[in-house]
Amino acid sequence: MMTMADEAAVEEQENSSEVAASDGGNAPAVDDPSASWRGALPEDIRDNANFAKYSSLESFSKGHLNLVSTLGKKPELKIPENDDEKSEFFNTLGRPEQSTGYVFEDFKVPESLQTYVDGRVDSFKEIAHENGLTLDAAKNIYEWYMKGNAENLETVENSKVSAKTEADEALRKDWGQAYDSKVQTAQRALSEFGSSELVDYLEQTRLGDNPNLIKAFASVGEALMEDKGLIGQPSGPTPAQVDGKIGEIMAKPAYWDESSPERPGLVRQLSELMQQKHPDANN
Repeated sequence: MMTMADEAAVEEQENSSEVAASDGGNAPAVDDPSASWRGALPEDIRDNANFAKYSSLESFSKGHLNLVSTLGKKPELKIPENDDEKSEFFNTLGRPEQSTGYVFEDFKVPESLQTYVDGRVDSFKEIAHENGLTLDAAKNIYEWYMKGNAENLETVENSKVSAKTEADEALRKDWGQAYDSKVQTAQRALSEFGSSELVDYLEQTRLGDNPNLIKAFASVGEALMEDKGLIGQPSGPTPAQVDGKIGEIMAKPAYWDESSPERPGLVRQLSELMQQKHPDANN
């Protein structure tokens, strides 16, 4: 005696046979677990591998919903811990396979710094490669870094020139006509008593342009000139010395006494001193 379940199975088998017959024998075989639900799909897509992996309409529906739920979400990128996998990951993102694959623009630097800069460029390429920087990322960082260095170097050089100019102006103001001879005396004193290491240090640090240091060496040279045989150019009076002599002349009563026989000589001396104090006024 057949049960209701048996009757349903027989009926499903008959219906499947009828569908197969009506479809010209192209319907999926009934022994394929997914054939029953894919048979309702259009013929041109029912055998697509994306459908074949689902055993039922329910399985396909769940897979579709799971896919839809991931749309719009940001992908989670995680750097692998394994060195080989990490290297492949970085290369996939756009990193060159070797650090030598980075190509950067050449920046003009002083010749004395060229060797140092070349070494730093090679070092940067290695660091960029180790950290997985792409070609564009490494290039942008390198250009930013080098442009900043170039600007800083230009600022430093400009400040050196300004400092030297200011020091020269200050010394000329203090020494007046004695400027050339005092500078020569300071240079001779440094050459006589300073070591070559000291001279190099003063030049490299630009401390040799410091007006106070130049004055110190000038004083040393003048104080020891006779003992050490330092011979400088005849030194003219400094502005302070000129002012002192002017004050001495004007303090003499004879300068103010028109009847004094000393007055013409004092007036002449004062005129010469004023010319020394203001040499540009005679040009």
